[in-house]
Amino acid sequence: MRFQLNTALFCKIMMMLFCTVTQISTAQNLPLGAWTAHVPLSSPTSICQSKDYVYAACKNGVLGVNIDNNLTEKYTKVSGLAEVFVSQVGYDIATSTLVIAYQNSNVDLIQNGKITNLPYLKNSSITGNKNIYSIFCRDSIAYLGTGFGLMMIDLVKKEISETYTFGAGTAIRTNAVWADNNSIFCATTIGVIMGRIAPNVNLLNFSNWIQYSSGIPQNEATAITNYQNKVIAAVDNTIYQFDGTNWTTLFSEPDWISMHLNNSNGELLVSQYKIVSGNITDRRIGKWNGSSFAFLAPNFAIERPLQLLQDKNGNLWHADEYRGLMHHQSGGYSNIIPNAPLDISSKDMDFEDGKLWVASSDIRNNFIPVYNRSGFYKYENQEWRNYSAFEFPAIDTLLDITVVKVIPNENKIFFGAHYFGLFEFSPSDNSFKVLKKPPTEDREFRPTGVDMDKQGNIWVSNAYSGTAPIVCRKADGEYVYFNTSLITSAILSKDILVDDFNQIWIAKDDANGGITVLNYGNDIDDKSDDKYYNLAAGRGFGNLPSNIVNCLTKDNDGILWLGTLRGIAIVSCAGYVVDNACEAEQICIDRKDGTGFCDNLLEDEAINCITVDAGNRKWIGTNNGLFLVSADGTSTISYFNETNSPLLSNSVRCITINPDNGEVFIGTDKGICSYRSDATLTTENTEDAFVYPNPVAKDYTGLIAFKGIPNNSNVKIVDVSGNLVYETTAVGGQATWNGQLLNGERAATGVYFAMCKGAGKKDKAKLKFVLIN
Repeated sequence: MRFQLNTALFCKIMMMLFCTVTQISTAQNLPLGAWTAHVPLSSPTSICQSKDYVYAACKNGVLGVNIDNNLTEKYTKVSGLAEVFVSQVGYDIATSTLVIAYQNSNVDLIQNGKITNLPYLKNSSITGNKNIYSIFCRDSIAYLGTGFGLMMIDLVKKEISETYTFGAGTAIRTNAVWADNNSIFCATTIGVIMGRIAPNVNLLNFSNWIQYSSGIPQNEATAITNYQNKVIAAVDNTIYQFDGTNWTTLFSEPDWISMHLNNSNGELLVSQYKIVSGNITDRRIGKWNGSSFAFLAPNFAIERPLQLLQDKNGNLWHADEYRGLMHHQSGGYSNIIPNAPLDISSKDMDFEDGKLWVASSDIRNNFIPVYNRSGFYKYENQEWRNYSAFEFPAIDTLLDITVVKVIPNENKIFFGAHYFGLFEFSPSDNSFKVLKKPPTEDREFRPTGVDMDKQGNIWVSNAYSGTAPIVCRKADGEYVYFNTSLITSAILSKDILVDDFNQIWIAKDDANGGITVLNYGNDIDDKSDDKYYNLAAGRGFGNLPSNIVNCLTKDNDGILWLGTLRGIAIVSCAGYVVDNACEAEQICIDRKDGTGFCDNLLEDEAINCITVDAGNRKWIGTNNGLFLVSADGTSTISYFNETNSPLLSNSVRCITINPDNGEVFIGTDKGICSYRSDATLTTENTEDAFVYPNPVAKDYTGLIAFKGIPNNSNVKIVDVSGNLVYETTAVGGQATWNGQLLNGERAATGVYFAMCKGAGKKDKAKLKFVLIN
């Protein structure tokens, strides 16, 4: 007891001593190894409610909103969900379970903060349509309407209890379900069918289901619910009611199709589209008033309503595919859309001065236009800002924005829109300067890569061009164009790179060679001394692993890293390449099995992107996940994929790093996420070195970070007596310690010092911190 009292007193004193430490922003102090999902939750397709929350199934996750105060919760793959693309949600009051269905038929159950995954339908051998179209929950059972019939989940046992396949030979889709203790009613493509719940009824046999035909047509039923002890179902333009014996018409209006029916807190609600000749010409939501539906007048807030409910306070909510999660309160409307990029798509990123800029196109490496209209995004101070045609008309004709590069000296951002031109954006006044095509061609630019040299010149690869495959936007704003038969009309891949010798490397997808190098001599404008060199696969030709080169980067030692269709190669003699005295090399990693053989780094992977961090380590994006390798590439430090991490997708398209805090931003085909890495860069603008957390609480089990210290410095952790506790080397301007001694035990409570020494005499830092055991 005496020891505990002394420890408590010690901790209190230490807290008082350190209360004057400058507070660092939350973003800077994200725990090392933490993931963040930057995905839009703006296109809900389904909605449900618990006692206190409304939940919306959005395309890229689930949004939860507190009914009383509108505080939001975001559920994404980073939160622990099994997948990214969500289709339906349902909530069971009896077990307090949120049921989440995904586009690929996977299912998650969230109960008391714990997520249970049920991948059985996703992994099943059922042929045909396994999509989940609706979820209805009642008394610990979740009824899922599927493309083949009905699936039931026991929410107590957390397992699939029954699976019913409707139809003989041709599967019958179930659009919606309502059930009680005696019957299951399904709205299907052949009308309303009912299965009696009884020990002597085998519902596995479809012939034991009743298909109603009297009083209600056997056409596709789109919605179903229960209201005032009657089953309510929608078929074609009519809503029918069933009293247990007869079906009769409740409401009908030509061309109006009901998308959703819901008995919500005692109110019968409907969402409808007016469909004429297959086109949606109008839409509305309504509430039954006893004799008819009272419809809310359509306005901007009601555009594509899919599902709706009424909460305990009497307010309406609806999932609007175009407007977001809509909240109707006191006669007004508000849409609840968390801050995020406008879309999940991204093709290129650039980080400068604390700001991340993203080119939004989801165009692939073949650079066939997809006509993406999402514009571009900026991330600053944990907030996303979207620049799209909705706000900036100039972007309306700039589709498929594929490349981005910050021009810091001019406070401008340079972009390229594939097939649509190059443009400069000035954030100070939101102005645009657009250049559609080179003067030598009657066709728009098709930019695929961009880089900037030390003089501030921007270099752009322009695919399929006959006269201007290389574009240079000089520091004075003037343009110069380069051409050679080696790249005329070629398929130029994702990247262009300026090396330390001011040579321009252009990545290609070309059977005659995967890279062309331009050495323009001493004057960009003087074409007479321009030299070109081609690198191809095979020794004597450039020694590339493949003639399909997707990306290029330069590391902190000036070595070039080439990402190809068949792994990685490096060039460490770039200054001699135009003299035919330099070829690429692959990094061979010893198998360490006694055979003496080695394997080339990632030789079986198609490399999409490579980014270098402050520790000169390489972050490598592939179609099979994200790799972090050592500075020389001989060891893999980390490997992230969809299964072993919160990485949104195995298809990694672009990567960039915030040098201030080491946060790695990863663009995938399912959205942008970020990972808090342990590598930062200390510069003259870096804030004073500090320790985080400080004090280190007793229950803290994460890494202790020493930030803003001299780059790549030696770090020794010592106690107040000068005894060495731990020693490591910083990765860039940051080092970490897990708080444990060499024997694996946690260090004792006390004051510690981090002694950091870099390469120069003045490159030193001494940090004091407290650890509590």
